[in-house]
Amino acid sequence: MAEADRAEAHKVEAYLKAQKAAASRPLRLAIAAGFGVGLVVIGQAVLVASIISAVLFDKATLADVWPTLLLLPLVFLMRAAFVYLGEQAAFQAAAVVKRKLRAKLVDHLLALGPIRLSGLPTGTLVAAVTDSIEAIEPYYARYLPAASITAMVPLAILVVVVPSDWVSALVFVVTAPLIPLFMVLIGRGAEKMSQRQWGGLLRMSGHLLDAIQGLPTLKLFNASRREANAVSAMADSYRRDTMEVLRVAFLSSLALEFFATVSIAMVAVFIGFRLLWGEMAFFNGFLVLLLAPEFYAPLRALGAHYHARMEAIGAAEKIVELMAMTVPEPAKAQASAMSAGGGRLQSVAARPPRITFEDVTVTFDDGRRGLDGLNFDIAPGERIALVGPSGAGKSTVVTLLLGFLAPTSGRILVDGVPLADTDIASWRADIAWLPQSPHLFHASVLDNIAMLDAPHDPQIRERATEAAREADASALIASLPQ
Repeated sequence: MAEADRAEAHKVEAYLKAQKAAASRPLRLAIAAGFGVGLVVIGQAVLVASIISAVLFDKATLADVWPTLLLLPLVFLMRAAFVYLGEQAAFQAAAVVKRKLRAKLVDHLLALGPIRLSGLPTGTLVAAVTDSIEAIEPYYARYLPAASITAMVPLAILVVVVPSDWVSALVFVVTAPLIPLFMVLIGRGAEKMSQRQWGGLLRMSGHLLDAIQGLPTLKLFNASRREANAVSAMADSYRRDTMEVLRVAFLSSLALEFFATVSIAMVAVFIGFRLLWGEMAFFNGFLVLLLAPEFYAPLRALGAHYHARMEAIGAAEKIVELMAMTVPEPAKAQASAMSAGGGRLQSVAARPPRITFEDVTVTFDDGRRGLDGLNFDIAPGERIALVGPSGAGKSTVVTLLLGFLAPTSGRILVDGVPLADTDIASWRADIAWLPQSPHLFHASVLDNIAMLDAPHDPQIRERATEAAREADASALIASLPQ
């Protein structure tokens, strides 16, 4: 089971890494800025060590060290500029990935259609598009830049330390791997906890939204208190999962800080004894002491941001699951497909079509049969009513005509052309569907009537006004505020 969990985590992280291509430029800029901070820190340490050494041992006066002192404010400004640039680039990278991933996920959900998503709670889908996408931001803004900087800055510091003190460099090389080693060991258990935490959040979101949508029914059956207790229990479970993740995160930070502190102390002890015995120049020893915390700083930062990686993997698990759902075969872009009589499929807006069902059968994934060899023909302009008991297949017929579902066998013809061979986008643009429970969007009346059309277009506004007049809704709309 643990192996399966790790395999799933690797799969999710591979998906997250694949998304960084959308923001490769700002990510590279953030990494370059982080490396620039490391180089500036090295230069700052060299300047400070040279000033202190000159004043203490070479009896230098203020006039002697004045040129070097003037460089320090410039170094400080450069460091601040690199930090600012890195933060801005990292934020931009995360924003780009979030925007593109959210658009990709929404497009994928729209392509799946309502039938394939009917088994998933609405709250789960909403949480995946909102909370899950937001939770992956630190992965791109913090963890990925820190992982690259960790491989570059310590190496640059080692290049400076080796000529000054090979013993301290050896301590760096021996102790540095301990931090990522314990980070990975602790992180293995935390990954599973983080995944459980996000699973709990998605379940709670879905359950809460479903409960709110069914609130009238719950009140009618006097079951609202029971549902509130169920939501409270789920929230308490999510709280416990969150506290477990935070507990492990704090413990991992404590372990990483402990190893970094002990390593710096070892370097300080070795340098102190050799300075005492006169085996080492003060400049070299002081320079290494200044660089020792900076050597471990990227490793400690990576450990601090490792929790962001675990949280992103837990949050993205549902995204990967949704993106793995199979989208129906795209309709062939044949808006001008030839009909059986040699003519072209004309737009419904131009004239009413003839719709024919030929031996249409629909079998759902669970084995239920929605339609069984249905045959009927609708003449152009004819109005019909589908009558039957609940479950007879009325909604299935409408779903087939809307293109959200494909027949298991048989075919649907529009003016003699199979619906499967037509451009489904053009077909949907020429038809309208009013469901049993219409949805009013949180927008103006004009936006709700115009839907996807541009409501600020004068022609669209005129058509929407005419539609409201024909629906006898003008008086109601005029009475509304604003």
